[in-house]
Amino acid sequence: MENNKLLKVTNYFLENAYNGILNIVDNSELLQENNLKDILTEENIKKVRYLYEVAVLDMKEYLSSSYNYLVEELENADFIESISDEYELEEDNYIGCDITLRQYGPGNKSDITFDFYIAFYYTNESIKGKNDVKNPVISFELYLYNEKYNLDLLRQKNHSEEYTEIPNWFDDKIYAYELIDYNQKLTSKEVSVKAAEFLKKYLKDKLEDFKNARY
Repeated sequence: MENNKLLKVTNYFLENAYNGILNIVDNSELLQENNLKDILTEENIKKVRYLYEVAVLDMKEYLSSSYNYLVEELENADFIESISDEYELEEDNYIGCDITLRQYGPGNKSDITFDFYIAFYYTNESIKGKNDVKNPVISFELYLYNEKYNLDLLRQKNHSEEYTEIPNWFDDKIYAYELIDYNQKLTSKEVSVKAAEFLKKYLKDKLEDFKNARY
């Protein structure tokens, strides 16, 4: 299994996606129609699109490598019952999996299963309602799509100063999140170690919290 680093072209994309690259990729036909053919020739647009495709594939392989290392990191974790296979999402910069908490003791138990995502956010991208990503970051995100729990109460325990805003930044089913700074030396294995620490922080020894937050 490869302990990946991103390609130079992918790092360039992460730094410049919202400084023009994505605008060209998403609006190339419109740009050509607006008398910019001398600057944005069809050949130039093809090159930008190719750069984008390479960067997307590289990010996916990096995140997939992070997931594989994460499974190894959590192999003996006593707070996790199961981790699903990795699945891809519509967003090019995300991967995800399902994580089910381990519960102890007698009696019937209803599974507590989270959607866990690892994602890249690009320079100048908006996370908290404004373009505040000054350098690329990696996000760890846990979602609980279960109507039996008061997620606002759980978010308040995890993120006491911003718990009311978090659903606006991500999704109203988010349970916890964390952003880490990305740099070109950061390997996929190092990301997996940080992801395991995140999961341990927000899932280990938390069954009492979920019990208290149950409707």
